[in-house]
Amino acid sequence: MLKDGSTVFDLANEIHSDLTKGLLYAKDLRYNLRVPTNYQLRDRDVISLVSASKK
Repeated sequence: MLKDGSTVFDLANEIHSDLTKGLLYAKDLRYNLRVPTNYQLRDRDVISLVSASKK
């Protein structure tokens, strides 16, 4: 579980620190919206991370 106020970047870092190096953006899968890495996560968000090998 993440702390209140956590962002997409925080989520990526929690999964693996290397993931943040190429993190481009995330997708909110419930609404099919692209969200920035500084998007503040909320309860029940369904997020897909989009990353590249180099940023």
